[in-house]
Amino acid sequence: MFPMAKTKIVVIGGGSGASLVHNLLSSIDASKHTLTLISPHPYSVFMVATARMTVTSEGSLEDSALLPYDGLTKRGVKFVQGRVSRVFDGVVNLESGDNVKYDYLVVATGSSWEGPINFPDGDVRVKEHISRWREKFASASRVVVIGGGSVGTELASEVKHHYPNSSVTIVHASNFLLNDTYPARFRKSLTARVQKHGVKLVLGDRLTAPAEGERRATTTNGLTLEADLFITCRGGHPNTSILKTLDPSILTPSGHVKVLPTLQIPLNNGKTNVYAMGDIIDWKEQHMFTKAKAHKVVITKNIVAQLNGSNPPAKYKGYMEAIAVTIGPNAGRSYMPVLFGIVLGDWVTKSLKSAGLLVAQGRQWIGL
Repeated sequence: MFPMAKTKIVVIGGGSGASLVHNLLSSIDASKHTLTLISPHPYSVFMVATARMTVTSEGSLEDSALLPYDGLTKRGVKFVQGRVSRVFDGVVNLESGDNVKYDYLVVATGSSWEGPINFPDGDVRVKEHISRWREKFASASRVVVIGGGSVGTELASEVKHHYPNSSVTIVHASNFLLNDTYPARFRKSLTARVQKHGVKLVLGDRLTAPAEGERRATTTNGLTLEADLFITCRGGHPNTSILKTLDPSILTPSGHVKVLPTLQIPLNNGKTNVYAMGDIIDWKEQHMFTKAKAHKVVITKNIVAQLNGSNPPAKYKGYMEAIAVTIGPNAGRSYMPVLFGIVLGDWVTKSLKSAGLLVAQGRQWIGL
């Protein structure tokens, strides 16, 4: 009698996807199921730490925030380093030409970003990317960051902290930093603290970055800005083009993936074995790592139920819009949407995030 084939669970994406794999490891029977993680990097790039990591060598974040998959592979997870080109029913195609078959698939491919946190594939190129941006910041006396969301705000604040003699400016379309997901009093507090940090703000205005090498650009309102470095931080774009071959109807015009409350993708073929999580899902919420932590709990419960022959019981109901924004390693502003909304200042935000950038937690989340 031939042994029964193991059920193949495949996760695409080494960020929040690696955290999901760690969760699944504790919930499935390794004698009956296999876990495969696919990522273009040999480690998880912990995005929370990337603004500081690309600005300065202080703290050697490249040694702690590029998280190896050792904690997963030592426990039986198969790691495949490569970039996915297409997804079909039951099989994932890699750019290398290799195929990975699956019975259950989770897509956690995250977003593509502009500027310093747009990391290339492979270890050597990532390290070169980090070094190159550090050199750019070290040699720039004037920096303009386009976009005052959390990424742009944190990046500009890191530059001003580590290069206090540099002129650093944020151009943001709203009258306060961030967006109106968050209450005005929190945004006002954050805006004032960033200005106190020494970052200049051009608010209620827009700017398109000039061609590389050009040192001057004019905003929509006619303000001319000069800089050695213009950096665009207007938000990420979901990495979901690989799903067009699976079912183009599941993608929204913005490229996000339609999901059911179970976080299953509603495929036209009626199958229920494909999930999505993280930045890429079409859900009315701010995309950040804390949401992916909640996504992985739902997906773990539902895959385990399906493996046991039951319908997926867990439903994602959203997650509170809390946020902590670092202003360098010693300051920041945080918001908790409890009671009437709580705004927390430098000391608490430093303790929560600014000092350590959650790197220790990130390592725990993938089993290190």
